[in-house]
Parts: sequence; structure tokens; C-alpha cells
Amino acid sequence: MSSGKTGRPRGAVTFDRPVADAAASRCPACQSTNRAPYDKSPQIVEGSGTDPQGRPYSAVELRPTHCLDCGQRRIDRTWQYLPGESG
Repeated sequence: MSSGKTGRPRGAVTFDRPVADAAASRCPACQSTNRAPYDKSPQIVEGSGTDPQGRPYSAVELRPTHCLDCGQRRIDRTWQYLPGESG
């Protein structure tokens, strides 16, 4: 067992970290963001194109789930971007 103190070392600097906002997926039927855990491993569809906001993407991630409020099944779709291409 360690007899030393735990925690952050004295004099350690706190760094500001960038924050990335991500919108929660919504149920297309009731607009709830309350969803069940994803059913299985995500399916990655390789390919390029533009997302609904017009930004170029390199792949699309598809994750099946369902709404916990109304039971509607859905597939959450997330676009993946290469560095420097997110606009």
C-alpha cells in the first residue's frame, strides 16, 4: 500500500480545454432525447459526400436504438470528418 498522498501534485497547472458541442439525437415521432442504449456495434459506411449542413464527410456511423418514451425504433446517424474538413 502507498503511504503517499493521493490527488493532484502541488503546483500542478490547470489547463483550459476546448469544448465541442454535440446535439443529442431526437425521436422522429415524439421529439424526445430519451433513448435506449445502442443495440449493437455501430455500422460504419465508408464514403464521401456532404452532410445536411454542407460539410464534407469521410464516413457515416449508423447506430440502432429506440425511444424510451414512445418505443419508436430508429437508427442514429453520425457523420465522421477528416481533420481540417469540418468547416
